[in-house]
Amino acid sequence: MSQAPFTFELVEERKVPGSEAWTLHNENGDMLGKIERRRIGRGHTIFWMAYGVHPDDGRMIPLELSADREERVRKVLEFRADPKRFRHHFGWG
Repeated sequence: MSQAPFTFELVEERKVPGSEAWTLHNENGDMLGKIERRRIGRGHTIFWMAYGVHPDDGRMIPLELSADREERVRKVLEFRADPKRFRHHFGWG
């Protein structure tokens, strides 16, 4: 994977006690996306849902679940760098 063309910061959000969510921001403070902790049903496996902020219109676009949080962070950064690569998943535009 190539290096991201910007720096980012993960910021923990606390909306609901016990919930976990992080937002990703670039060096200017612009939100790049969000990662949320999820459990499916009564399962013990923790999944992470990624959302990317579309750079053209600001829409929050879902980017799949994964059990690997760091991989979800990379996915948000990849989306920001090249959102058209994800087009076939959502049918926008």
